[in-house]
Amino acid sequence: MKKVLCLFAVLLAVSTLTAQKQTIGYVNVQEIYQALPEAIKIDSDLKNLERESQPRLDSLVGVYQTAVASYQKTEGSMTQEQLQAEQKKIIGLENTIQQYRQSIAVRMQEIQAPLNKKIKEAIEAVAQKENINFVFNKTDELPIMLYTDDKYDLTYKVIDVIKRGKK
Repeated sequence: MKKVLCLFAVLLAVSTLTAQKQTIGYVNVQEIYQALPEAIKIDSDLKNLERESQPRLDSLVGVYQTAVASYQKTEGSMTQEQLQAEQKKIIGLENTIQQYRQSIAVRMQEIQAPLNKKIKEAIEAVAQKENINFVFNKTDELPIMLYTDDKYDLTYKVIDVIKRGKK
């Protein structure tokens, strides 16, 4: 029994020492993003993509809504084969809308990817320089950190690394 208690005490001490070596920092990625000049162009590109995509999306949704309304009005007088054909048509329209939305989302990710990569690399550089083991994102909209001490805020260091281009 004494051996078990001694082993437990040693394991507890080792885990406590290991836990003490871990350092944590946080950044506000949204604030970093807003501080970068290239974010303005990216936001503009995203708004343009949305504006350019909206008419086609509206058209697809209109065709879908018309097909559904027509189906609902006439389903009582259709044969089983006609019902299946109309249902297949409606499902095809739903799939087309979903694929179009997905293609827009993929394009948005492609537009944002270079800046996201730049921010991630800067966060990594600051974390390595500051000997930080874990970096969390702190935002007002979806806070992952419920309490933070400002001395662990790496946001402005990351912005500085990106703006100066140093790592």
